[in-house]
Amino acid sequence: MVEDIHQTDQVAFGLSAALLVVTAVGALVFGRIADRIGTRLVMAIGWSLLALSAIGGVLVTNLVETTVVVLVAGVGNGAATAVSWP
Repeated sequence: MVEDIHQTDQVAFGLSAALLVVTAVGALVFGRIADRIGTRLVMAIGWSLLALSAIGGVLVTNLVETTVVVLVAGVGNGAATAVSWP
């Protein structure tokens, strides 16, 4: 964060906290969705969002793009976590 998009450590910690919160909320939401549509589809959605955020993470150049990538990664991680943990 500091070297690539020239943000402060506080912004980096804030994005880390946002990732944690979005992952937790995503896990709750996708856990309920998995009960309705199935765990395989939710896992596929989660992995797809994680792959999309990995590609986006290579291309980011500013804080707004980084924030979007972090939010997409959090949702994807939440979906994958919801169906992979017992």
